[in-house]
Amino acid sequence: MSQRAFESYARQEFGTPPEEWYMVMLALALFQRWSDDGWEMQVNDALGMTMPFPTAAFAADPPTASFLNWRHLGSTLSCSVGALDLQAAQRVHDFTAGWHELPEGPTACASRISP
Repeated sequence: MSQRAFESYARQEFGTPPEEWYMVMLALALFQRWSDDGWEMQVNDALGMTMPFPTAAFAADPPTASFLNWRHLGSTLSCSVGALDLQAAQRVHDFTAGWHELPEGPTACASRISP
């Protein structure tokens, strides 16, 4: 899937098949966006996790009973964070997996997580 995305990028940006130096252009664009959007690693002590967050390019959406919600102002990226019990986490996982575009579905990782 990554190779197809890279080939699509090469066609859109350069009108040619991919060349190795195009990866440099992608990296530069990523670094510029990282800087422009103010991406930083944010620590959430309550959840015991760290995640990247666009401090200069986000909007807080209304929270729900279970989640705090944010969205990136320059893309379709949204993020919801919550502390869930196992059953609720499984329902969220199942819902998210239903949106997956690959015919074989996402790779299960729950069996590799220690309680």
